[in-house]
Amino acid sequence: MKPSELIEELKQFQKENVEEELDVEFAYDYGDHCHSIVTESINTVEQTAIRYSSYHQKNTVANDENDGEDETTQVILLQ
Repeated sequence: MKPSELIEELKQFQKENVEEELDVEFAYDYGDHCHSIVTESINTVEQTAIRYSSYHQKNTVANDENDGEDETTQVILLQ
């Protein structure tokens, strides 16, 4: 999802004269046998490098330990 698409999606939750804004959280599958969906608060938004991990079979945040393995991609990370 691109930042402009996220902004458009979030606009639907903006309302004039709202006394209390809703929090934004990140949801994910907890990994238990019931596939419970849990949420985490978003505390930071930053640009960072990620790379695909064949071990995790997902993208991971690039760090000093895995630098140089594969090419990285710059993304906006909600954490």
